[in-house]
Amino acid sequence: KEGKRTEDEFKIMKRHVIYSAEILSTSYGINQRALEIPLQHHERYNGTGYPKGLKGDEISMFGMLSSIIDVYDAITSNRVYHNGMPAHDALKRMYEWRGKDFQPILLERFIQCVGIYPFGTLVELDNSDIGIIISINRIHILRPKVLVILNENKKPIGEQKVIDLTEKLPDKKNYKLTIKNILDPIALNIDTQQYLKGKGLLYDMNK
Repeated sequence: KEGKRTEDEFKIMKRHVIYSAEILSTSYGINQRALEIPLQHHERYNGTGYPKGLKGDEISMFGMLSSIIDVYDAITSNRVYHNGMPAHDALKRMYEWRGKDFQPILLERFIQCVGIYPFGTLVELDNSDIGIIISINRIHILRPKVLVILNENKKPIGEQKVIDLTEKLPDKKNYKLTIKNILDPIALNIDTQQYLKGKGLLYDMNK
């Protein structure tokens, strides 16, 4: 629905957590712990979530993790009622919600896992090339791998070009390239997904 839900519609929508658990509970081979995911992914650390208003450690580990993942996916995805925000902005917003919506340590671990520059983030390098983050560096978190899609003149490049930002100049001290800015793909009318998946596209993640 594009517009705002009515109170009755919101009550109906919230039933999806119960319906999902019921479906899984009758499915063969589903571990009972797995039911905590549909049942608790809308619970919030401060008790303001649903369906039971669980608080703090009343929420299982699976429930707390799934709530973080669900919110990250929701606010970075395009929906009929909003455009997804850049991953970097989403992580900053979610960090502000730690202790309120999310267990603080788990949220910090999640941010460490996806990186400061999450997969799919559109960035501008200091040579003015534009590219997409395709690999996270767990040790040097500011130095991921970047798939370059536009040159310094903002024209599409003719061949695949992947930059490893850990590469240094011959002096072995300074890096060849560095991320200068995080860009909004919607504002630039760039569909990053077309470069990251699909047969025959520029970068095949299955290679």
